[in-house]
Amino acid sequence: MLLQCKERFIALNIVFGLLVLMSSAPAGVTHKMYVPHPFDSKGAKSVVSVYDLKDSRLISTIHSVPAAMLARVTPDGKYVWIFSSKEREAEIYSVATDELVGKPCLDGPICDAVFDPDGEICYTANGSLSGGGDNSISFIDVESQMASYTIATGANPVSLAIQKDGSRLYVANQSDNSITVIDPKQYRVDMTIYAGIEPNQLVLSNDGRYLFVANRGVDFGRSGGSCVTVIETETGKVVRVIETGNGPSSIGLTPDGGRMVVCHVGYGYRDNLWYYDVTYESGGVAAELIDKITFGKGAEFGTVGPSGNLFIVPDHLDGGVYVVDMLEPHAPQKLANLYAEKAYFVEFAAVDINRELAIRDAIIENNPASIEAQDAAFQQAYLHRTADDRNAVVTVYNSIVEKFPGTMSETKALFALGDLCYDQQLVSNAADYYNRGLLSYGGILKGGTDEQTLRSGSILEASERLDELAVKLDENYFVDLYKLYVNIPMKLTEFPQLFFTFGISLMKLGDSKFAKKCFEETENRLIELMDESLYQEMKIKIDLVRSDARAMFYAAKVKGAITLDGNLDDWGKVEALSLNSRDDVVVNQMRWLDKTDISGSFYAGYDQYNLYVAGDIDDDKVFRQDPANGDYVGVYLDLRDGSGNYLTRDREVGEGVYLIRVIPPVDASGGFSVECEQEMEPMIGGMMSPDGYVFELKIPLAYLKGFSPSKGKRIGVGIELFDLDSGNSNDPPKVVGWLMPAKSAYGPRFSELFGILEF
Repeated sequence: MLLQCKERFIALNIVFGLLVLMSSAPAGVTHKMYVPHPFDSKGAKSVVSVYDLKDSRLISTIHSVPAAMLARVTPDGKYVWIFSSKEREAEIYSVATDELVGKPCLDGPICDAVFDPDGEICYTANGSLSGGGDNSISFIDVESQMASYTIATGANPVSLAIQKDGSRLYVANQSDNSITVIDPKQYRVDMTIYAGIEPNQLVLSNDGRYLFVANRGVDFGRSGGSCVTVIETETGKVVRVIETGNGPSSIGLTPDGGRMVVCHVGYGYRDNLWYYDVTYESGGVAAELIDKITFGKGAEFGTVGPSGNLFIVPDHLDGGVYVVDMLEPHAPQKLANLYAEKAYFVEFAAVDINRELAIRDAIIENNPASIEAQDAAFQQAYLHRTADDRNAVVTVYNSIVEKFPGTMSETKALFALGDLCYDQQLVSNAADYYNRGLLSYGGILKGGTDEQTLRSGSILEASERLDELAVKLDENYFVDLYKLYVNIPMKLTEFPQLFFTFGISLMKLGDSKFAKKCFEETENRLIELMDESLYQEMKIKIDLVRSDARAMFYAAKVKGAITLDGNLDDWGKVEALSLNSRDDVVVNQMRWLDKTDISGSFYAGYDQYNLYVAGDIDDDKVFRQDPANGDYVGVYLDLRDGSGNYLTRDREVGEGVYLIRVIPPVDASGGFSVECEQEMEPMIGGMMSPDGYVFELKIPLAYLKGFSPSKGKRIGVGIELFDLDSGNSNDPPKVVGWLMPAKSAYGPRFSELFGILEF
């Protein structure tokens, strides 16, 4: 009884603290923006940011289909479809709650999609921005979520536009310079129009009289052909050709059609946003260029926002999203608080918060104890979160904890409250909620349950955050948690990581006895699961914590000058780190067959002024057939305080983490090159062979902000060999690596698996 009173007192104090610290906003209509970030993160899931454009606020993130590039909202505003650009996958989410509600069956990867105005059919362009595709569009029946019809188009359809009455569908065929005009009601092609070279985007005027076509031109306009053509939709005639810069990629048109902005991807970054005044004359259109502005390097795939005067432009190179004021030319503003990764086609939707809350109220009132009522309560919390009414969010979650003790709903609500407190830096309150949530979940599992287990990510995040908070508070929560979970016989994939996190925290708190028990239980659970890739990852972690020799990489002090020629004889006796077996593959491990995929041995050395890294690489494709997607080697250096110890390193990527990519030659006459995310100019040399190459990298210590190697010193280090040039286009890249690094071309990663380089 005393414990219950204490918990209730803590909960009330937390609510009071949150009420004081958190702002609230009245419920109403919230406009949401969906921003796809097509990266292989979160277990091959892409991130989709859900963003409040008006308040510059990230509402939440969705983990959706691989290579998600496109979001489209149904005409009734109830659902958003997320499409993959590389897989035959899409997912449908409720706009009100952002919960997954469907997975339609597709004919192939999707480049663009539009809905029929009545919402019964979704038309998809089965092309590819990088070329290829199925040269067709598909009719997806929205009710059955299956393709019902296909129409052949020109080569590589990449963009669609549809008249407001659904009478005409326009298809831009990038690879044969044509526009296919379809009567979708009659299932026929009415005409083909040749409007420019490599049409890239289509935009209809508000009255439907004119179709504006962005034509990239030959080689993104560098060899000519860049323009915007204007087509009169009634006759299909080109009535105006508007001069642009190189490689126009997207068009923004105000509702009255009087102002047009054009983004360019092939204009060398400078002056890549052009403003035009547009006038409509008898039988034609005139456009006058009024300004040019420079902004994001990868600005493309723009969309006019709900107000009609703002052009929202994602950046697919540097990441983020820009807001362009189409009426007043000035430097576009990059959205704040948005997930900063590469972004693609965005979409907008409106949510009537009060209406959606009333629907959930009715469900709860009808049967307060039902599963449906519990789901409705969580949906209410999410709606309040969408409206930024965090006081109401706290109230709903505490109500769930009180009404549904001993259930998964209680556990999820406790974790959600922990997240709220954690975000507001209410350290002790967050720790209390996470601990109670883990105890609640363990109690449910120990007692046996028919309920569905929680998403593993939420359990692991709660335990990792509790580890962080326990160290700050000097509180030991994990002995009791270990004693509870060790008696749960269920075989869950998150258990090895969970026990490992318990052990890490206990080591930090000085309880080596129970830490050892936790690591032993980690290995026991791994053996039970018989998951080879998970075993490899967790074994590396355990070795790091125990400082076993296999988790160490040594740098030798070199005597004399090192010549960057690919001959390692001048290095002396240097111990090699070998990455040449399946155990060394950290991404798509089971697809690695033998050393012909990619493998190598690595060496590190240093002198008074430089750090050296060398690699002896075996590869089945020595030269890069595609300079943008060929194999490469990534070298990561973590020079932050504590990086040489697994227990003290910073898991988040930040300043002090350096990435250097080693790019082998494109052909036999070429040389090695390097790419760096930081401002540095390492020197590189090497030597090619029939089955691979040797590179030598020289990194002046002056670039490493005062870092000075000395005997016995340790820093974090990571090495990856990316195998990207597989002959099978559907074969995902294999990453041979020594301890998974912080970041890759396939999405953000924590730095927790960085290795240790000892001098």
